[in-house]
Amino acid sequence: MEEAEPQACMTRESLVSPLYGPGTTIGWLLAVVPVLISWIFNPSLRRRDRITSDLVAVLAFPSVASVHLMIIVTNYQGTSRELFTSNNPNVICAAVAIEAPLTICAAFMTLSVVLIAVSGLAGHRRRCSCVFAGALVAFLSDVVLYLPTFGIDTSVSNLSRPFLFNMPWTMLTVVLFITLSSRP
Repeated sequence: MEEAEPQACMTRESLVSPLYGPGTTIGWLLAVVPVLISWIFNPSLRRRDRITSDLVAVLAFPSVASVHLMIIVTNYQGTSRELFTSNNPNVICAAVAIEAPLTICAAFMTLSVVLIAVSGLAGHRRRCSCVFAGALVAFLSDVVLYLPTFGIDTSVSNLSRPFLFNMPWTMLTVVLFITLSSRP
């Protein structure tokens, strides 16, 4: 079977979108701080369950990264297994291009736990629902990768670190948590 050739690349990171550069990522992470501060310390926002432009900005970046990740994976010409295990330099470049938005999704899934806890404890259903929906979209990105790559060990993966989709028991735990928390 002939290996599919994605775009030729000069360096390992040449196919990575500049959208996921350090400046954008740090700016997005810093945007989470005022959201949390205002939810915890601002008396008027603490009482009212409002969707602010700050929250929309915090949710937008991981949502775009999730959709971008799904588009990259579905448009890849080869198999998902090959994408994460091949030694072909062009395939490795494609895997690194997937790793950038996947990192944003993983970071948001972690941050969403804090945001959901703060909004949930305050009884803010709208905020909690918006963050939960964003986290669910980010999680679906992992599911898109999990199903076709089940069983690939992180030691043979082209990715620089393990992600949620590399850990079956963690994936099962997250699915159970989502299922149980979405019940009325």
